[in-house]
Amino acid sequence: METLSEQSSSTTVAVSVQQQQGILLDDRLDQMTHDYYDPMLNRYDTGPGADLDDTQQPGALAASAAAAAAASKSSDFAHSDTPAAVRIRLKNTRDLTEDGLRELCRVYGTVINVHKPKQDASTAFVEFANQSEAGLAIQELNRKLGFQFYPAFAHEKKTLPPRDMNLPAPPPPFESAAEVQLIQTIEASGDEESWEMTLAPRRIKTGFSIPLKVRFPEQGTLATAPFYASRSSPLSRIDTNQIFSIVTALDNEHRGTKPLFDTNVEDRIEILSKREGVNRVEPKGQINGKSTFGFSGLPADQSAMFPDSFCTQCGQRGFFSCSLCGTQYCSKHCQHVDYERHKGHCQPKTSETDASRCSTPGSKKGGFQDLDEACLVQEDFPKGSHVVILSVLSPERVFVRSLDKESNKEYLQTLSDIAKAGLSAGKLTTLPEPGDICLALYEPLKIYGRVLIVKVTRKEALCVFIEFGLINVVPIGELRLLTDTDLKLRKVRIHKVHLKGITEEYGHIEKAMAYLNTLIDQPLEMKVQLEVGNLVDGQLRTAAGISVNKKINDLITIPICKSSDNPDSFVDYKTVPHKTLPPNQNLDVMILNRTTIKLDFRVSLIAYEDLPYLEDLQRKLQSYGKKVNRFIEHYTPRLNELCLVRNMDTWYRAVCLESVGDGRPTVYLCDYGCLLMARLDDIRKIPPSLATEVRTTDARVFGVEEAEKAGVKIDSEFLDIYLEENERMAVQTSEEVEFKEFEFALSKEETSMLTVIRVPDLISFIEDRAHCV
Repeated sequence: METLSEQSSSTTVAVSVQQQQGILLDDRLDQMTHDYYDPMLNRYDTGPGADLDDTQQPGALAASAAAAAAASKSSDFAHSDTPAAVRIRLKNTRDLTEDGLRELCRVYGTVINVHKPKQDASTAFVEFANQSEAGLAIQELNRKLGFQFYPAFAHEKKTLPPRDMNLPAPPPPFESAAEVQLIQTIEASGDEESWEMTLAPRRIKTGFSIPLKVRFPEQGTLATAPFYASRSSPLSRIDTNQIFSIVTALDNEHRGTKPLFDTNVEDRIEILSKREGVNRVEPKGQINGKSTFGFSGLPADQSAMFPDSFCTQCGQRGFFSCSLCGTQYCSKHCQHVDYERHKGHCQPKTSETDASRCSTPGSKKGGFQDLDEACLVQEDFPKGSHVVILSVLSPERVFVRSLDKESNKEYLQTLSDIAKAGLSAGKLTTLPEPGDICLALYEPLKIYGRVLIVKVTRKEALCVFIEFGLINVVPIGELRLLTDTDLKLRKVRIHKVHLKGITEEYGHIEKAMAYLNTLIDQPLEMKVQLEVGNLVDGQLRTAAGISVNKKINDLITIPICKSSDNPDSFVDYKTVPHKTLPPNQNLDVMILNRTTIKLDFRVSLIAYEDLPYLEDLQRKLQSYGKKVNRFIEHYTPRLNELCLVRNMDTWYRAVCLESVGDGRPTVYLCDYGCLLMARLDDIRKIPPSLATEVRTTDARVFGVEEAEKAGVKIDSEFLDIYLEENERMAVQTSEEVEFKEFEFALSKEETSMLTVIRVPDLISFIEDRAHCV
């Protein structure tokens, strides 16, 4: 027994010595362990854990876990529960499999599970036995250089309960001033049917409408090509080479569709005057026992041009004729019956008859000579010669003349001779006709030049100055007679050139036109090709070596403006010029929007004379919109910022009025006077060059408020009668003082003027109703 007790005591001493040695070894590692688990030393996390507080750092979590484990071991009555597994999330794991992730993370602790949604997924989840191992893995993986795993603790998805919109607004933060107003925001629901929920936090909730499809007035151009359509017309016979056949001609202000005279109205007036000059139908006796009638309003020479035609077979009114001799028939049946007899004596028309049909009536009256056998001849362009621009038709077409010594001499001599002839020329005694050559005053030089008449109305004539290539409308009373046939048909020494490589973009064409006008009468070097008598692919260069073609393209093209290029630059709507209607004037306007007529009795309108400006601006916006349509830019405009907005595949200028963070800012289409809720995908930054004057304005309609108070129902039928949209309307303008009590920056002393329009028909209705009552 003693032996056993001695052995037991010796064993106990040996175990105690080993334990003491183990404690000494633990003492040596205490400092390292303490440093590792110290949250102040391991708090600098470069990954997503850097946003956590000190108690949530991986080091702190590991230290707390170690302290809890030591406390459980030192307690005799403590019991250890199985710790809950902790999952971390890793990114950029597309090249790693689940087995690879397990091998990567097993050095940091016990890996319970690895989950990767797809083999090529970029995100993976690794589940550790406890939170301390997960924290250690996050810390060590963040230290791996060259691997951007971005480890972080994974959290379960939580579905937030729907927000009660009736709850009161939260109080403002204590840092906010008293006048600061906070606007609540809600997240946009993915369901399209519930987008009405976004209206709850909005200040602007009514007055939304779609822009009006404006019916711009039909306008004529200065193009002369349509009048060359008939090869037998006098204009085509005098200008057989179509020297002055112009497809496109723009004026200096680049309102290419701006009419200098209303052709349709002039034609209707002319037809009406001719109709009134013809007397009523009068009987002229009987032919084959049937009464005939005729018109006595035409002179004898003109009546002979329209002989009565009757069927040769039956004597009825003739509607068909033989293509060779002109024998009349009432129908193809009569022509078939008479065919055997007719073919025996049918002969073609004589040349004298053809000449009588093709000749222009009255062409030799009033001093105009018959020019059927003669025509305008153009000189051959001297190759390699410098040129000067005489007139600008469009950015890609110009009239030039050669600076060749011989050609220049003849050109100046022709100018001198025509100017001398104009000093003694007399006025026209009859109306000119298309194809006639007359004299007219050339305003830039104050001399007379010969003009080719293209179209004639009652009071004006569309003419082309032969020596200058200028198309203009000249009053008929200012035309002079040119009797010298030799001078009238003198050789034409100007040439129409089509420039090469000019862009088809509808941009700042007016800038290109203005630039070309500055080059008039300046010597230019030109390279050109001659094809079928036409000068095409022209390339102009100035004396300084500047390419005119490239300069034109640079002026026309509108560069794409992206928000990423210069995020700090924007167009403030307050800096954009605005046009208002002049007071105390009788004007023609067009109403573009009347949505607010029941709110404050206002309508959005534009002066009728400004519609060409709006049409030109819209064409520029659509051309620019095609370019920015190619990319998608999630661009959120600032408040009061001018931007571009797409609505139903049409681009408009708009100003942002309200944005509540739901991806649907409220914008105001300043050129059409309507409100929209636009998507961010349909908004683009506007180039500063398109931030031009806004000519659409608001005006209060006088009489609507009084009529409503008097019991008149202001409905769509009433508005369609007296305030119709998209129609020309004559109004009287005035102004009245308006106080904007709801505007923040306006003091009580400041006032603004509001335009008031008076519609004559509406005023008459109100007055008549007042008398009836």
